[in-house]
Amino acid sequence: TVPNVTFYSSVNVFERTKVRGGVDEWRSYVSTDPGKSQHVQDNILDDIDMELGNRNIRDWTHAERARLFGTCCNDKTTRGGYPSIATVAKADSLPRIACNLTRQEFYEQYEVPRKPVMITGCADTWPAMTEWTYDKLATRFSNYSHWRARIGDGPEDYQNGVEWKDIAHHMQNNMRFYVFDQLEDGEAKTLENDYEIPDPIKGADLYAEMKKRGHFFAGPLRWFAMGKLGSGTKPHNDPYASDAWNTLIRGHKWWIIWPEGVTEDDHLEYIRCDETCSNFEPFVREWASAIGINAARTEYYPGQYAEHVLQRPGETIYVPDGRLHTVFNLDSTIAITANYGTAANLDSVWEAACFDGITDIKARIMYNLVLNSEQRAHVRQTRFWPMEVACTKPGYRTSKVAKKQREDFPIQSLSNAFYDKDWSPKVGDTAEVRYKGDVNEYYRGTITRASHGTYDVLYGDGDRNYKLPRRALARFRIYNTGELVDVYDERSDQWHLAIVRQPVPGSDDEIEVMRYGQNNIDVVLSDKFRRFDWKFRSGNRVLAKFLDDETRWYPGTVVEDRGNGRFSILFDDGDVASAHRD
Repeated sequence: TVPNVTFYSSVNVFERTKVRGGVDEWRSYVSTDPGKSQHVQDNILDDIDMELGNRNIRDWTHAERARLFGTCCNDKTTRGGYPSIATVAKADSLPRIACNLTRQEFYEQYEVPRKPVMITGCADTWPAMTEWTYDKLATRFSNYSHWRARIGDGPEDYQNGVEWKDIAHHMQNNMRFYVFDQLEDGEAKTLENDYEIPDPIKGADLYAEMKKRGHFFAGPLRWFAMGKLGSGTKPHNDPYASDAWNTLIRGHKWWIIWPEGVTEDDHLEYIRCDETCSNFEPFVREWASAIGINAARTEYYPGQYAEHVLQRPGETIYVPDGRLHTVFNLDSTIAITANYGTAANLDSVWEAACFDGITDIKARIMYNLVLNSEQRAHVRQTRFWPMEVACTKPGYRTSKVAKKQREDFPIQSLSNAFYDKDWSPKVGDTAEVRYKGDVNEYYRGTITRASHGTYDVLYGDGDRNYKLPRRALARFRIYNTGELVDVYDERSDQWHLAIVRQPVPGSDDEIEVMRYGQNNIDVVLSDKFRRFDWKFRSGNRVLAKFLDDETRWYPGTVVEDRGNGRFSILFDDGDVASAHRD
């Protein structure tokens, strides 16, 4: 019995099931929001009746019945109807464990069975617990440092390059904002000194070696998150087959974690807003008030319901790969979160490393430098083996023999004259730019801002970099016949080494190239080129001679500086060998 609630339920038509073994069922749903019950009476039943072609209610799918909860995502009907901190706390049944578990214990008890859990005590001694407050952070960074964030009451799309002064203004004036930044900016990276990976997860990341060598998926998969009441995320699965940990420093977060097997694609009816009565792009707060609050009322599989979880300051939540989830800030919050690949999910992690990028370099780093002998034997039994065939996208050269048929290439053609000390870049200049300022790949771009020795750049594909140092820019030079470059193939979404032949007669921006090691002649737009400075640093691309073959150059990546001018090279076909800088 629910106090102070008058219960009404009626049946207009109820026909017995005529199919042997069928189930006769009548369900009554109770909502504490009168707006939702009114919406059910006035709109939902008629809409569903039309959509289903007047099918009898006993023929509705489970998802169609779930819509009776009310799915109008707009502030008019939801009226900020997300739950209080106390309400989520009452619904929370996620187990809590202490942070003193060993790595092996955590692996066996939670990662292997793929069980979400809340870990307590990991952040007790972190500087972040005292240094990460709105007041202290507001003055910690320079006004013009750049962050990935969304501010104000407009669309909830993230913007790269939001200046800190604008974020601080919203922080200090109780205005809506949400920061979700990977800490790649020089100033932002100082936050790394204030926390560490929780002990039960430390050393677990199978992606760590490729991150260390600059072969990220889409950044280092680590985020600083900060936002006001009403900010957060809609239902999603984390990328790259990764597990996640999230440590909350300030405030309270409301998590919804769906049962294993529930996906966005297959269970869209359970989690989507009704387009007929929702805003065009509903805010997170509108989704949470209309659908999130009812998530645990639906039985997705027999006995399987979504979980409501309250995360408190100092707690670390672990969410395994494959668990659909959403996060909502119940007050002003600050958190650090990261994704990692665990051996408990090796099949999916190996597949993610195998298929991401333009080559199989990530898989080779993982196989050669990370996996133990037992794990190597396991991945060799999967369908993603051998690497040179299974881990490359359609159209990429997969034959190991073909990869070894390289052109002779004179070393003097690789000497670079990138840094021109007499050039003073200015706004509007075309430049060749090291993307993000710290890799050895130079892309063509236009300078959009020059201030105090730093530069903002707009690339041809619309991407931007902000506050790059002078050393990251070079004067644009025309492409010369015989020069070795990388060219982008839109059809295969890959970069290929190629040799410049000649400009296309009568065209200002088309150039003939020949694929390196092949006889194919392609015509490529000049803004689809990139150059290398061929510096010998770990993670950088090079050409090197292989062992006793003193006549040919093979593309590869520097793995390690061994001293005395020698380097370990991971060649594109998977071979690893030592080469001298000459």
